[in-house]
Amino acid sequence: MLPLHILLRHFVSDSQAVRETMRKYDSVLAGSAVAAYFHPQDIPRERTLQIYTPCGNFDRFIRALQDIEGSADKVKRGGAVPGTCQVGQVRTTRGTAEVLESAMGSPIWPLAFALSTVLQNYIGADIMVVGYPWLTF
Repeated sequence: MLPLHILLRHFVSDSQAVRETMRKYDSVLAGSAVAAYFHPQDIPRERTLQIYTPCGNFDRFIRALQDIEGSADKVKRGGAVPGTCQVGQVRTTRGTAEVLESAMGSPIWPLAFALSTVLQNYIGADIMVVGYPWLTF
């Protein structure tokens, strides 16, 4: 498996700063980027990094990510998906970061509503959780 900062480099310019921001705002990664963490040959072409934040950390996380990426672009906001309050996209130097704000105090709450077992795997700044190891490895 790749070290987390190497995986993040596929999506953002300063992987260490993004990891520190994840730690500060209690956020986790899920989705296709996490699947690629376990299977590096499957790094997605569309380069979208899904980041889940607890309720109340959305705007702060977005601002921090924009500062890291040097992005002054307006955040593209989309409709909420089950378990979230809001979803926003920030263009990064290497793709797109999709930030999803949980409807609860836990960043992983929206994963309970996922239709795919892929989302049951998530990575925090200091933790990796595999919901279905027999399907992942």
